Amino acid sequence: MGDIKVEAQTHPMHPLTKAIVKIYSSDSAFAALKADGSITSWGNLDNSWGREYKHTNAPTDKGYTAIYSNEFAFTAVKPDGSIRTWGDPGYGGAYASGYNLALEKPATQSSTYPHRIIAVAGYAVDGNTDGEFLNSSTTHTKDERGAWWQVDLGSKKNIKQIIIYNRTDCCANRLSNYQVSISNKADFSTHTYQQDFHVAPIPKKSFN
Repeated sequence: MGDIKVEAQTHPMHPLTKAIVKIYSSDSAFAALKADGSITSWGNLDNSWGREYKHTNAPTDKGYTAIYSNEFAFTAVKPDGSIRTWGDPGYGGAYASGYNLALEKPATQSSTYPHRIIAVAGYAVDGNTDGEFLNSSTTHTKDERGAWWQVDLGSKKNIKQIIIYNRTDCCANRLSNYQVSISNKADFSTHTYQQDFHVAPIPKKSFN
């Protein structure tokens, strides 16, 4: 029997690093959260069709405590609610950092859709933009007239942008003909902003 030679090599696109707390994945990429709150990201993400592997927009700072992912994007969250997103812009990877005022704030809705997945209002502000209903990541009311959803920011805030993420598995048109309102009063008797939208977000809608 001849000699057998075995070589073990590390793939350049899959870095082996120490002190990894958890690894998250999208459809074709990975992001590793380390103990110091820093992040290493690799795979096919920045351009899901062009097969570029730069990941130049992944966070380079530390202090992150969680990562959420959908099909082609990641969102990293810090304890103060600040976020960093990277990946395909069409899936929420806006290549930008920001502060999510609504993150884990009290949310309510007119009703909850009867299903084994209890689509509570809080799913809309948990930081996870995954549009798959069965992944317990989207909220859903019953099929009713005048259905509503709201989040309480706790006090007056300077809102610079609102981003609405829709379902991506099916039924996107259910979020057609909706109204966005901002009010400083709990009963919404007055509004600082109000606008009607007729086309469902595919997969998201952002406005300033």
